[in-house]
Amino acid sequence: ELERRREQLRAFLVERV
Repeated sequence: ELERRREQLRAFLVERV
């Protein structure tokens, strides 16, 4: 499930902005 981890990472980056 690499796509799921990538989605979480993207949400984390988006939240940081």
